[in-house]
Amino acid sequence: MRFATLTKDRAEIIDLQVQNDDSTAFVIGEPVIWKMDGTDDGLDVEQTSSSTEIKSHFLAGICLSAIPASGGLGMVRAYGVCPQIKIIRQTRAASTDSFQTLAAVSIGAALIIDTARDAMSQNGTNAVSTFLPYCVAIGTLASSVSTASTTSNSSLIVSTTIKGFIRIM
Repeated sequence: MRFATLTKDRAEIIDLQVQNDDSTAFVIGEPVIWKMDGTDDGLDVEQTSSSTEIKSHFLAGICLSAIPASGGLGMVRAYGVCPQIKIIRQTRAASTDSFQTLAAVSIGAALIIDTARDAMSQNGTNAVSTFLPYCVAIGTLASSVSTASTTSNSSLIVSTTIKGFIRIM
């Protein structure tokens, strides 16, 4: 664990060293969760789509760089400003469908784990919940209009990164 020392000119951060227990490499900005299987608890992490765990309760942090698959080591941010958080912008059920229109993301918007896509997404209602959000946007993204299915993009999701503040402790 790496704590930033108190200084007058830098914000406090907490970064953790983790080990990728998935067969897929992690990308920068991707949220990862602790893998609690009795082997390397507190070190091993996995993608949010890999587990049946309650994802938000086991969130380890946001990847600060790419982490190689199957035993690769890397750092995740558990507290502080995170320069890149992967966020889902648009989705569609099939490549022949249109992407839906998406509202703009504003500063202070709560970000929640998108468990199927290994990313964060905007809490559509930004409703008050029974607990404080563990991740909020501190950057903005413009709204996205619906994109027709006739475009050359055959993917089912459109993602980008946004600057955010994370607090997992």
